[in-house]
Amino acid sequence: MKHNGKMLIQVLTGNVLLAFAVCVWIVPNRLLSGGSTGLVMIIRHWLPLRFSVVAMMVNSFLFFMGLVFLGRRFAMTSLCSTLLYPGILAVLEEMPLKLFALTPWVAAVFG
Repeated sequence: MKHNGKMLIQVLTGNVLLAFAVCVWIVPNRLLSGGSTGLVMIIRHWLPLRFSVVAMMVNSFLFFMGLVFLGRRFAMTSLCSTLLYPGILAVLEEMPLKLFALTPWVAAVFG
């Protein structure tokens, strides 16, 4: 039980840091990222939806693909991040985070 609590805190911390970097540095400076965040940025080029909504769609699709091809055990370990990341993005999108905005060069280093 203690190990699961520690792992949950680590997953939550990682998702908060990732969502913060995406909202503050990557998206405002139009930097391209890899993984699901990069896919979301490409999709948003054509669909004018909130970043968190598209992230939930992409992450849900990838979650179900992982469930089908990699099995239930993999899916259960990634379920937390599948739900947390878009949720944290939705909260951060509503916050005035322009205070942390940096030049694109510095954002590339921090983001």
